[in-house]
Amino acid sequence: MIDQALDAFPGDQRGRLSDSTYRNYEDMIRLLRDSLNTYPYSSLDARDSKRWQKASDAGDEEAFCHLFRPQEIPPHLGEFLGYVVVRKAIAGQELLKAAGTVTGTTSAGGCGTSSRSPTICAANRDSRPCPSG
Repeated sequence: MIDQALDAFPGDQRGRLSDSTYRNYEDMIRLLRDSLNTYPYSSLDARDSKRWQKASDAGDEEAFCHLFRPQEIPPHLGEFLGYVVVRKAIAGQELLKAAGTVTGTTSAGGCGTSSRSPTICAANRDSRPCPSG
């Protein structure tokens, strides 16, 4: 699930990053997680929207990241990068750089990139369907 992949991502990268870059990655992952859980309706089909709404109505404030796999991240990146990061978070240059790396790695599975994340790569390869809600 997205939640597990995002939890694992900074740890996968820790050994190769400076402290400040690592903090920027953590900040960007927090913003991405918040955005995914707050604005998921923009790209969900009717079935997935109902699953998300049911979990959200039951009190799961992080329903999107609990229900869906990392492959569901890319449809949200336009809104995340164009609105949340630039306008809402008013990100500086270093945070914007981290945004590109984090979103590129989490949405592409981290496979074949310089910032390869084994956990996200494995989560994206996992083809088992998500359990119905």
